[in-house]
Amino acid sequence: LPSPANLHMWNITTETKCLLCGKSVCTTAHVLGACKTSLKQGRFTFRHDSVLHVLVNGLTSFISSLTPAHVQSDRIDFVPEGSLPPRRSQKQYRGIVQYATDWKILCDSEAKTLVIPTCFAVSSRRPDIFIFSLSLKLVIMIELTCPCEENMPSWNKIKRVRYLPLCDAIKANGWSVHLFAVEVGARGYCAESVRWCLLQLGMSNAA
Repeated sequence: LPSPANLHMWNITTETKCLLCGKSVCTTAHVLGACKTSLKQGRFTFRHDSVLHVLVNGLTSFISSLTPAHVQSDRIDFVPEGSLPPRRSQKQYRGIVQYATDWKILCDSEAKTLVIPTCFAVSSRRPDIFIFSLSLKLVIMIELTCPCEENMPSWNKIKRVRYLPLCDAIKANGWSVHLFAVEVGARGYCAESVRWCLLQLGMSNAA
């Protein structure tokens, strides 16, 4: 990317500093995720919330499309003695949300209004997406990060560690918890964690 540092290296310009914050060497990584002026102006937050908006809309549409007919159970159909079992099509994968239809989605939008209900835990932590089912007593937390692509592995680990205490608190109150830390890079690349999360929830590759 044509950052000031790269333009200088390509002998196109003589200036290497950031035009926003004045940092002496303005690299691509600085432009995409480290400029303090961009941070104060909300540019990184805008990028994050734009990706979050797309993710929430997709999940909301998928979950709202579920009906009791879509909910799959673990029922076992016994075959009478001397009879052959009926031929079945290949068993379809069952995602987490395909076990109920009473899911509720809470989102930590730009207004930062998400508050985890105290029936789950008392915490100041606010995951980006908080999904729960009362019938299953199950919670799904999704934490989104939009870093430079080269920093995705480290941010995934940081976010997982950050939300482990909240997971433990929710479990202590009798709920099951699934935590997903997902990353969409500053250049637009979706990490494998995004695909893994959506598949685990029940969305297909086509979705």
